[in-house]
Amino acid sequence: MAKGKQKGFKKKQIEIRDESMAPFYLIKEDRQFVKMLEGNSLPQGYYIKLANALASISKDVLLEQEAGQIFNLKRYMDRSEEVNNQILNAINA
Repeated sequence: MAKGKQKGFKKKQIEIRDESMAPFYLIKEDRQFVKMLEGNSLPQGYYIKLANALASISKDVLLEQEAGQIFNLKRYMDRSEEVNNQILNAINA
């Protein structure tokens, strides 16, 4: 008897997009969140908890927005908190 998924099986998933996370978005599958980058079909990361996926996206959004900049530690922490708050505010809106 063959094992595995039956022919025609399609994985159930939900796509989560928000402008606060752009250019990243999430795909919620049965047991995980998959971080994706717009225009790229390769996953950027897999996460069990939504909070961990959002934390990773927050870090990457900051890198996308501030690439090539020189920060002191305080400015980096402030800017990181701003990006985190933008994503969290999208949830609370």
